[in-house]
Amino acid sequence: MPRRARTAFASRPAPLDPVELHAFLEDGATDIAGARVHASPPPAAPGLPEAVSVVVLGGVAAATAAALAAQTRPPEEVVDDAAAARHPIVAFTTAGARPGPDWLALLVAPLAEPRLEVVVGAVTRGNPRSDAILEGGRVDPGSVLPDPASMAIRRATLRAAHAGDPRDGAFGARLRQAGGAWGWVPDALVLDPVAPDEAVTRVEARAAEAAAAGRPVSALGLATALARAGGAGPGGILRVVRATRRGRARGLAAAPGRGAARLAGARGTALVLAGVPLDDVGGGSRSAQLAHELLRRGLHVTYVYLYPKHESVDTGVRITHAHLDQLACADFDPAWYARAMLGHGGADLALLEFPAAAFRPAYAAARAAGAVAVYDCIDRWDDPALGGAWYTRRAEAALAAGSDALVASAPDLVERLRGLVTAGTPVLLAPNAVNTHVFSGADPGPPPPDWPGGEAPVAGYAGSLYGDWFDWELLAGFAAGWPGPVVVIGDHRGAVRDLPRNVVFLGLKPWPALPAYLARFAVGLVPFAVSPVTHAVSPLKVYEYLACGTPVLATPLRALAGLPHVHMVEPGRWVAAGRDLLAAGARIPAGERAAIAAAESWTVRVSALLAHAGLPVFPDDAPGPTIRLLDTPAGARQVP
Repeated sequence: MPRRARTAFASRPAPLDPVELHAFLEDGATDIAGARVHASPPPAAPGLPEAVSVVVLGGVAAATAAALAAQTRPPEEVVDDAAAARHPIVAFTTAGARPGPDWLALLVAPLAEPRLEVVVGAVTRGNPRSDAILEGGRVDPGSVLPDPASMAIRRATLRAAHAGDPRDGAFGARLRQAGGAWGWVPDALVLDPVAPDEAVTRVEARAAEAAAAGRPVSALGLATALARAGGAGPGGILRVVRATRRGRARGLAAAPGRGAARLAGARGTALVLAGVPLDDVGGGSRSAQLAHELLRRGLHVTYVYLYPKHESVDTGVRITHAHLDQLACADFDPAWYARAMLGHGGADLALLEFPAAAFRPAYAAARAAGAVAVYDCIDRWDDPALGGAWYTRRAEAALAAGSDALVASAPDLVERLRGLVTAGTPVLLAPNAVNTHVFSGADPGPPPPDWPGGEAPVAGYAGSLYGDWFDWELLAGFAAGWPGPVVVIGDHRGAVRDLPRNVVFLGLKPWPALPAYLARFAVGLVPFAVSPVTHAVSPLKVYEYLACGTPVLATPLRALAGLPHVHMVEPGRWVAAGRDLLAAGARIPAGERAAIAAAESWTVRVSALLAHAGLPVFPDDAPGPTIRLLDTPAGARQVP
């Protein structure tokens, strides 16, 4: 193997151009754009047991097929469409490109390392200016993205990412959202000469995608990209700069795959304006669950979040779908979305989950373009621990008044919304619910590795641990009188109180992994201090406890009134009530558990929401999102 051959492993997908990454490695850098990268020799194994398909984008000419057949490791098949690839590893190049004789062998060899899901090779455009620019300095890692003329991907990863055509500007973003580690082999070289105009068009797409992903774009990076692609002249650079600005403004891919083309097969659109990303807090938030269910109804979901992930650990959850776009509010252009994505003949919904003034332009623009605007009130945002510095009652009232329909997750919030709008405005009560695709009642399997050992009964809590509404004293008093471990699942951020030794903190868990824990609780706990804020909370975990057959011990919260197997008890009687439940062996029978889950599912909630908004109640017969957990050394495992 050539002396320069090497592989770079990243703990998360690193959208780095091959030449940029090579420059960083040559400089001995170990941290690139926040992703830890390690240079190591490629695997010694001469090949992989898996067969390889090569996709030639743009068509397989006779010369291309002959060049691939002459490789030191010929592919098992050569096709012109990734959907036709039949083998576990899929390599890509482009029509007219000329791969080196050992290109494929070098490109796929690193995939013997199970951590890797994507490997990128190098591409030269046959332009001598490229080397001069590349040797002149380090290039911004956000400027250019991997080249479709030289890359290999596990077929399972390709399908899970719903990434589409590598020439599409959305490809890299979707592949990054799917997660997994990327590798780089600079000697897997392809000569891909292109005309200057085509070069500029290619770089336009990549520059806009980098901007849409929130990554910095430098002048050096743009110049390098054009030099590598064979583009020339200040006019080409100006076009790319404009594309970069457009990409940052509208937050969606610049090249193919936009507007009506992106909506192919969708019944309509849903714009979800939320506080945090889909995969935050383990991926189980109300906003995320509504987005999942809207995808199952066949809508194209654009999920826009105001704040970045705030969890202290990455739980490894990755959520992807062919009809899902996720982006930050700062990268979203409401005018472009209204013009390009709405009014194509389907049902259009704008769902506001977070009443921040920053969302008002997007919400108003979607409504003006014909989307039905629904404000979903999910918390008492006037509480400082929730609304903080961003909340104002005036902004929430304006957003509520500018809505076509109002929804609230708790009875107290229904009354609160009625106080913000014109008297008589109907408000739908839609409490939190359970995702029956994950909490299906199936056998949870063996205990998780960190499950407390022994035969003693386990009580537990799973959920948020911040704010004044969590009653630590109540938890401590209950644990002192409980005859076994009390498990706490959540992001406690090191703020562990003085608690009895039988309280076991397991940390934040990915939401799809929770059934294995909740189904083993003898009692599910909701130790909330009773206050106006907690009366307005709809504890999502209660519905997941019930779907797992676990009875619930809670403080007296109005939002939980009437739910079966939820025992609301004053704090002073918690220890006795817990012992009574344990003595009764009060697991919920399977038939009743299934009936509760069906009645309290997100399917039911979204049907009610759509009907309340006057939109068609589409059946939930479309594919749901792909949820992957990147939590094992061998890489990702898919959750049904």
